[in-house]
Amino acid sequence: MPGTVVITGSNGGMTILTVRQYALAHPEDHLILLVRDPSKLPAEAVPASDKIIYEALDMTSLEAVRKVSASIAARIKAGSLPRIKTLVCSAAIQVRIGVQSIRQDHADVQITSIEQPKVTPDGYEETIAVNHLAHFLLILELLPSMAPDGQIIIVGSDTHRNDYKFFVKKAAYAPLEQLVNVSPGSEPIENAKDNGLQRYATSKMLQLMTGHMLARRLKSHPTYSGINTVMFDPGAMGGTGMLRDQSRFRQALVDLAFSFPRVLNWIDPEFQISLKADSAATLLRIMEDREMAKVEPLEPVRETGGAPYYTPSGNLTQSYGETNEVEKSSALWADSVRLLGIRKNLSLE
Repeated sequence: MPGTVVITGSNGGMTILTVRQYALAHPEDHLILLVRDPSKLPAEAVPASDKIIYEALDMTSLEAVRKVSASIAARIKAGSLPRIKTLVCSAAIQVRIGVQSIRQDHADVQITSIEQPKVTPDGYEETIAVNHLAHFLLILELLPSMAPDGQIIIVGSDTHRNDYKFFVKKAAYAPLEQLVNVSPGSEPIENAKDNGLQRYATSKMLQLMTGHMLARRLKSHPTYSGINTVMFDPGAMGGTGMLRDQSRFRQALVDLAFSFPRVLNWIDPEFQISLKADSAATLLRIMEDREMAKVEPLEPVRETGGAPYYTPSGNLTQSYGETNEVEKSSALWADSVRLLGIRKNLSLE
């Protein structure tokens, strides 16, 4: 049956490849692609169709998320769009550290070109605000517009592991108010890169905690029990735009290294490097094979319910650390609802 598919982060990387493949295979569906700047998308990115709608959405603005959600909901209520069959939460930012070299005391010194931490217009730390808060708000605002058998796909990351060895500073759970309320430019420059990566990893931890809690609450809800939640780790990929503020040489070097995932994953399987095309194919498979969202998650979260979580190649895997702790996930949910001012009828509480 035709439906509407809403996707964040459709402006490049893995997701735009998935969108193109899905649009070609499912011309009957409407696609709403939420992107920062639709004018920057290449015309050939997806096939031309009046059912493919690009909408500008700056996810650093919670008010913008509310307006876009209300606009989509109004069109569905009016019948100009079918109900949402799939919501894909793929957009993510990692506060990027632009680096330049200067001469100081006859030595090369690297300094950052942006101050850390950054805050949104709402006053919240940018990485947590976009990756967690904006998607949390979008999901709950769009729930009433979803089909009874809809699915919500959350694109996570194995960087959520608090033993992730490739980051000097690991994901670190803390109460939400502590994570989002920061002083811009308050950190020493030499710590900016590691702190930025830690915030990204922590934001992915929060997304997986949300995904598991969302799955639990939907299953027991009298109206939304038919809606499923599924999570997916696309792996580390080159050419995704995450390093857009780095030098072209550094971007090219990373992209070249990531073009040989089998070699790097053979050296260390924890790299979890994947080609964009391969991760896009897995995301497409999850969108099309709706039974994947109905699979029971692996231990330890299986005991308390939760969402299945898949690797870049589409194998079921487990989430780690605080993502499996119901008490902390419940606190995160309650704090997010309160911080965002979610209406009681949408909070699933």
